[in-house]
Amino acid sequence: MSATIDAFPLARAVHLDCAPAGFGRYLVGDRVVLVDGRYLRCGCPDHLIRGAECKHLLATRLNCGDPDVVRAVRALIAEPAQRRRVAA
Repeated sequence: MSATIDAFPLARAVHLDCAPAGFGRYLVGDRVVLVDGRYLRCGCPDHLIRGAECKHLLATRLNCGDPDVVRAVRALIAEPAQRRRVAA
């Protein structure tokens, strides 16, 4: 998994509905994510208070096809399967 993408919010992001809402906005779950060029902003506490890349931002990046996030999701999916093979 990519060192810059936290697995916990990523695992939650793949389950969120994400839809373009026009004018650089995406509706992600119950939040609105603003996209301004390469910068994304969310109003959730994880992003506002902690400054973390929250599940809403990751869901938006995934919806937009960000190769780093897609690669991280593939690694997240493959990780449990690798553990099962080793344990068997």
